[in-house]
Amino acid sequence: MVVQVGLDLVSVQAIEDALKASHGQQYLERVYTPLEIQECTTQQGLDVRRLAECFAAKEATIKILLTEEGISFQGIELRREATGHVRLVLTGQAEALARAAGMVSLALSVAQGAGLATAIVVADFQPSSTSVD
Repeated sequence: MVVQVGLDLVSVQAIEDALKASHGQQYLERVYTPLEIQECTTQQGLDVRRLAECFAAKEATIKILLTEEGISFQGIELRREATGHVRLVLTGQAEALARAAGMVSLALSVAQGAGLATAIVVADFQPSSTSVD
């Protein structure tokens, strides 16, 4: 097995600023999936801290895919379980890249505090069985 680790740290204020910009709704719909938006919405409105966690998770995941290609944020989704645990679901191009690279497992941890959100993603890859003689 080959292990790849991706880590990202994001300012909650930067996410809030992006949402307040003139194209805030477009930003929200371009970066976050409908499920992420739903899970980050409370009675008080959007929980920007949770959105920052999602963003950090997406960036950390992109780092482990080791590609020069642009990956849609929509293909990387953070899901919150009833237990409070989080997990990642890859779809579309992100899933195809992970599969082509031999990814066999993916783990995620997120945290927030002091105006920052962080995510660490750990993935196991099965190396290709082809060898060069």
